[in-house]
Order: sequence, then C-alpha cells, then structure tokens
Amino acid sequence: MHGSDDANPGTTPLQSIKLFEAVRGNGGNVRLVVLPHEPHWYSAMESNEQFIYELVRWFDLYVKGGAGERGGAGVSQVGFLALAARRQPG
Repeated sequence: MHGSDDANPGTTPLQSIKLFEAVRGNGGNVRLVVLPHEPHWYSAMESNEQFIYELVRWFDLYVKGGAGERGGAGVSQVGFLALAARRQPG
C-alpha cells in the first residue's frame, strides 16, 4: 500500500511497484494498493479506511485462515504485505 504522491526520497511509489512485480513474477501472492493523491502519510478518511480494510483482510486471509481459503498452519502459500503508516507531523 502506497500513496501515489509520496515525495519521501526513501520510499517512492516506484519501490512498491518494483516489489509488487518481483513478488508476482516469482509466483507469490501479492496485492498492490496505491492511494491516489496521498503523500507518505495518509490524510483522507477514505484512505485510512482503505488501509484498515487491507490490513484486516490480510490478517483474515493469511493469519486466521480466511474461511479455509489460505493461511493458517500447514498452508504452503505465502502471503506478503508491506505496509507503512506514519502520522502526519504536527
């Protein structure tokens, strides 16, 4: 998950895209979510709601087991999620 207008030189949106492509290219389960018009921190209420939705969804699928779909003990599929959240300074 990344803000499309992230101007932080250490975490540009291109890094998320490259990581997504690398994981997908190696057969991994991956989902890239790019939040439009968001900087390094997410300020819009909708973006923060999307962040929480994605986080809970990932835990449901890959930690709890997601109603028998993926995750849980003994499952060979690996879920990958790279999320970074930072509070707006001030």
